[in-house]
Amino acid sequence: MMTTNKEIVIKRYLRDSAGTMPEFWEGIWQHSPTTMKALAAQADARLVRECSRHLPPKAKLLEGGCGSGSYLARFAEMGYQVVGVDFAQRTVARLNAALPDLDVLVGDIRDLPFPNNTFDAYYSGGVIEHFEDGLMPQIEEAYRVLKAGGVFLVTVPYLNVSRNLSARWFGNRVKIDLDGRDTYIETLVDFKPGAASENEIPADYVFHEYVLPATYMRRVLTQAGFIVEGEMPFSSRWGLLDLERVRRLAGIGLQHRHAGHRMAAALLRLVEYIERKDGALFEATANLIGWLVGNLRLYVARKPNLSESQGIRQ
Repeated sequence: MMTTNKEIVIKRYLRDSAGTMPEFWEGIWQHSPTTMKALAAQADARLVRECSRHLPPKAKLLEGGCGSGSYLARFAEMGYQVVGVDFAQRTVARLNAALPDLDVLVGDIRDLPFPNNTFDAYYSGGVIEHFEDGLMPQIEEAYRVLKAGGVFLVTVPYLNVSRNLSARWFGNRVKIDLDGRDTYIETLVDFKPGAASENEIPADYVFHEYVLPATYMRRVLTQAGFIVEGEMPFSSRWGLLDLERVRRLAGIGLQHRHAGHRMAAALLRLVEYIERKDGALFEATANLIGWLVGNLRLYVARKPNLSESQGIRQ
């Protein structure tokens, strides 16, 4: 029952604002911490650990769509030369006021204000999937601003085994999403992002994001000229919480939770513990859990160096 490389899932929110609008994100980020230490603590430990394995020391690193600034803060703590860009003007102003040592600009990730070949690395965490006309403009712009041999570290929502089976069994449907919003889940086959949906979308739903199979991401990264060198499913605790049955079992949102709720919540804490721990056994277990229920997937893609580029042209 594994997905084909042509199957893709779309989420649409029953909201007047969604991932394409700054107001949506500013509402989420307005209560974020305003100190470097507190922001850095919010970064996913496993994701940062894996990213750092592919970064040269003191790399000049761009984060496109930096949001609250948690990953900017964490990478800065680790000694990287960080630059952040986001389209939410109030969020950028808030970051600049609270953390003046960070270099954060207002900008569009599809039209970045930097020359060609500027950065050693580009980190994009859950951003490029929020454009209904597709991923390629965002990916091509990342390719442009990276130096030859530079690395693109990009995460997107993952069409894991659980989501793939749900799409096949239940088809298009409305569910409650992770943040409590009504969400329309649309399953599309033989679909190219940007094309009009043939399904009748319920009134008042607006596009929010794509949830992507790994085969599709590998293909578009390769088409843009990148060499895909690694992948990692992660954020499995949040992937479990994306399942309404799990949220009910754990008593999420209830004021009074009984022993059964607490036992179910212990599973979530165990998954989070496994993901945070380093070591081969923990990594293998986390990858298996992530394949089944991981909320996100990291792709490590490298811009070819000059000799590789010449070989490709030949």
